[in-house]
Amino acid sequence: MRFYCADSAGHAYVQAKIESEFESAGVVQYAIISMPVEAAAIDSFVVDLRRLEKERYGIARLEGRG
Repeated sequence: MRFYCADSAGHAYVQAKIESEFESAGVVQYAIISMPVEAAAIDSFVVDLRRLEKERYGIARLEGRG
């Protein structure tokens, strides 16, 4: 996952690259997804990730901006 600002106004985006573990016909398949997010959503996501690390179960969800 890569978090970045797209412009000088501070509009935040997240880019996620999902890659297969195996090659198919010599090619690794992947998808790149980009979506706008709000700073508060990133903060909540980080809290969820920390909880997951500690408790070893649950879900960490990053909500996109609508």
